Amino acid sequence: MTQGTRETREARWRAYQRWVLIHEVERAVQDLRANGLVTGLYNESSSRAMVAVALAEVLGPQDTLWLDHRNLAFFVANGVNLSDLLAELMGKDNDIARGWAGPLHWSAPWARIGGTNGIVGAPLGLAAGAAWARRYRKEGGVAVAVVGDQATESGIFWETLDLGVRWHLPLCVVVVNSRRHPLPLASAVDAREWGYREMGEIPLDALEFGLDEALEAARRAKPQVVQVQGGSPPAVAPWEEELRQADAARASAIRDQAAAAVREALAKARQMPWAPDAVRLSVPQCRQEVTVKKRDYAALSISEAIRQALEDALADDPRIVVVGEDVHVPPAFVRDPVWGGYFAVAHGLADSYRGRVFEAPVSEAAWMTAALGASLEGLMPVLNMMNMSFAAMGFDALLNQAGAWPWMTAGRRVARLVLRAVVGAGVQAGFQHSLCLPQLFSQLPGVKVVLPATAQDAYSLFIEAIRDPGPVVFLEHVLLYQDRGPVNTEQRVPLGLARVVKTGQAVTVVTYGAMVKHAYEAQKHFGDDAVALIDLRTLEPLDVASVVASLRETRRLVVVDEAPMRGSVAAHLVARVMAAQAGLLSAPPVLVTAPDTPVPYGASAERAYVPSVKRIKEAISRLVAT
Repeated sequence: MTQGTRETREARWRAYQRWVLIHEVERAVQDLRANGLVTGLYNESSSRAMVAVALAEVLGPQDTLWLDHRNLAFFVANGVNLSDLLAELMGKDNDIARGWAGPLHWSAPWARIGGTNGIVGAPLGLAAGAAWARRYRKEGGVAVAVVGDQATESGIFWETLDLGVRWHLPLCVVVVNSRRHPLPLASAVDAREWGYREMGEIPLDALEFGLDEALEAARRAKPQVVQVQGGSPPAVAPWEEELRQADAARASAIRDQAAAAVREALAKARQMPWAPDAVRLSVPQCRQEVTVKKRDYAALSISEAIRQALEDALADDPRIVVVGEDVHVPPAFVRDPVWGGYFAVAHGLADSYRGRVFEAPVSEAAWMTAALGASLEGLMPVLNMMNMSFAAMGFDALLNQAGAWPWMTAGRRVARLVLRAVVGAGVQAGFQHSLCLPQLFSQLPGVKVVLPATAQDAYSLFIEAIRDPGPVVFLEHVLLYQDRGPVNTEQRVPLGLARVVKTGQAVTVVTYGAMVKHAYEAQKHFGDDAVALIDLRTLEPLDVASVVASLRETRRLVVVDEAPMRGSVAAHLVARVMAAQAGLLSAPPVLVTAPDTPVPYGASAERAYVPSVKRIKEAISRLVAT
């Protein structure tokens, strides 16, 4: 027997070991479910066993897998500890995710599995981000997304194809098709300049060979789509039968060893304690220092302050990259009297920091999720979202993904990214370009939200957002970009600490963003020490303590918010204050918000929509009179 033949035969036995172990684990899981020990959502993965076994053989040490909800076979094939896997399924404390992730969300980066997902199509964007990070760092390796046939019906599938070829990503998408007929993907994929191959119910050797070829092409920055015909596996695969006939004793021993390994793992898993609750869960956190040279600026606009903070961060840490739409900014945009403040932040950065500024297509679902994937692989993306409304197109990356990773990975991974977006009415841009609904982001666990009202806060809070170990949404009000003020680059403003603009004894007015100026003008109509004014500036975490401290003096509260009542920070703040200390207020709180309508286009209607100085003054007067 030649060396090559012997290696091939041993590779078949390795595959057989993985194959048998996968089915033993699946059988154990089905028993646990029947006995009520696994009660959560679970999707069998035996239909993907062939793909899992083949990929485990051909993946390199630098490659990563990003999987959907049918994933257990891949964990088993890549050698993840069986007792931890079974314990996670039972909701027990363990070394994978401490019972917090379950089979829809667990990961094992030490075994090349970047993450799994219960959102159809999401692994595509995450894998694109992982591929982007590896290409950026020139580390080699391919990111592989394994999804089912339904993922090809999602928008992110096609957006990822566009992104992959634009950015020349080392990315391979494996579509496991459980339908009777192959999906008609060839022409659509070819049109996007991806490589494509289609494999039916073929022997394991052929599947490994085809996947290996696809991975090699992807390593040369030629992204690939592989369609594999799936479905329920036969009781005994042809290649498995050949091994049994060749050495029945060895095959029997492998089956016995697999059964014994699963029994032992199951016994250990049963003895593990239950998952810790939120109070007892300790999630490690890390912070990154950003070193800035001490500089004092007599006056910077808010736009200039954000740009200076971004430049300081880019100069300090090569892991920071900028990605988004219109980041290669034409001069005409910078000179625009309305939007120039936003575009001025990124203007020229592509020339100053070559290879670190990435223009994204209008495919927010793909590039927002890709930025998240890149952050999980060690990059620190700053996302230029342009307008808050556009984030809705890729909201899954925030709603279902970004903030959860520390809990889903027992603190091993965090999504470190900053998303910049314009908010606010006042420039007759119409509803879809004028939203100011930061509470949409503030409700997401693990996500912090910032909206500065001064140049100093814009600089300091942006630096703090970069330093933060998790995702931060950095909102910029369209009317404040040209507001100027002194900036000291060494002044730190921690996230979660409000700014007390002025103290007072009669009424506490709390607000944020452009409404700070309106509230300041309104309070001038009262005595110097009548009105306390607080600028929240960080909307999550919310500094309830500073508000309560002021209310102990004034006992009257006005909250001003540009958002409609139903989606407002104002309503949330009042609830938090009332819960913090019963009997704190001597009069019902007054909320000055926008009406429950879209933002109008017409100038007069828009002025009436936004809380005015007059309305704020009237609210203060009502409380002063009580």
